[in-house]
Amino acid sequence: MHRTWMIWIGILFMLLQAGCGNVADNSSKIQPKSQVTQEKQKEDATSAAKTTQSQLICTVPGLGDTMDGWTKQYGTPVAKGDTLKVFKNGAYVTVFENNRANNVTFYSTKDGQHNPLIIKMLPCDGDKRSETSRKVGEGKMVVQKWHSQLLETAIPATKGDYTVIDNYDSQSYVSTVADCTPDLKK
Repeated sequence: MHRTWMIWIGILFMLLQAGCGNVADNSSKIQPKSQVTQEKQKEDATSAAKTTQSQLICTVPGLGDTMDGWTKQYGTPVAKGDTLKVFKNGAYVTVFENNRANNVTFYSTKDGQHNPLIIKMLPCDGDKRSETSRKVGEGKMVVQKWHSQLLETAIPATKGDYTVIDNYDSQSYVSTVADCTPDLKK
């Protein structure tokens, strides 16, 4: 009896030493075709979600685009809060919600002009719906309502709607605010 027992232990030991102990592990890695198909579908869906998130809404990262896109384009923000980020030494003050830029403030250039990148940082498929002007104290505001299908796809809660407000003091242009915050009373 000891002899039979020793033979079995010896055979088992030789198999383990020869690397045959992994045979059981490899056999568990063989998957039925339906499981492989399901895993492939999950990978494709994940890849599509990453692609959608990495696609730009604007010509350069702007309103509705991801924090990652902003950081790649403009560098690390010089000031960081939970949602408020300041890029390019204050050229762009941006509010992010759910990793998307919901509000961007552009200040005038040194010579008091509009920032030339404003147009590139708004959704490239934007369709202007209306424009109104109103006096605010000594200055004025020009309010434009826009719609973008790309923005609606990226941030469905916006329904694709965003607002662009140009602010003027009594003498000159001051800033532009672009906002797509969902359900914000504008």
